[in-house]
Amino acid sequence: MLYAVSGKILAKKDHSLILQVGNFQLEIWTVPRVLKKNDIGKNISLFTCLYLREKSLELYGFENEKEQFWFNKMIGISGIGPKLALNILSVIQIKNLESALREGNPKVLTEISGIGPKTASRIAVELQGKVKTIKNQTKEDAAIFETLKNLGFSSQESNRLISQIPENIKGKKERLQAALKMATKI
Repeated sequence: MLYAVSGKILAKKDHSLILQVGNFQLEIWTVPRVLKKNDIGKNISLFTCLYLREKSLELYGFENEKEQFWFNKMIGISGIGPKLALNILSVIQIKNLESALREGNPKVLTEISGIGPKTASRIAVELQGKVKTIKNQTKEDAAIFETLKNLGFSSQESNRLISQIPENIKGKKERLQAALKMATKI
C-alpha cells in the first residue's frame, strides 16, 4: 500500500496536482482546499490511497489520516467510487460527517450533488458502524486499530480490544502491548 507521499508541487489542475517525488512525477487527485492552500513549488506531504481501475491506477491524496480513513471506508461501499467519495470530503467536514453518522442523520449527505435520499441513507447505514471505530480514538489508537487489523483481528475485535485498554496506559507501543495482552487472555 502506498500510505503517504512527500514532494514538491510542479503543477495544479482542476481536481489534482502533479507532485515531484524523487524521480517520479505523480498526479494526485485531492480536495479543493488542498489545491487552494498549496502553491506550485511548495513541498507537501499527503496521506494517499492508490485506487485500481480497469485500465489505470489513480492516486488520491489527503491532508490527514482521518480523511484517508473515511475515503477508504466510502469507496468500500458498493456504488460509491473515488470521485464521489472525494466530492463528499470536499463538501462535508469530517467532524460534521462523524456527527451526522453518530446521530443517524443521512440528510447532510443529500447536500452533495449526485446523492439522493436513498443513497444518503445507504451510505449512512454502511458508515454508521465505522464511526465507532474512531469515535473517541486518538491518532495512536487509530494506528493500533490498523495494526490489529493487519494482524488478523476483525474490526469488531480490534475496537473491543482498544476500548478495553486502561486510559492510564499512554503511548502507541504500550497501548498496543496492552491490547495484545488482552487478546491472548481470550
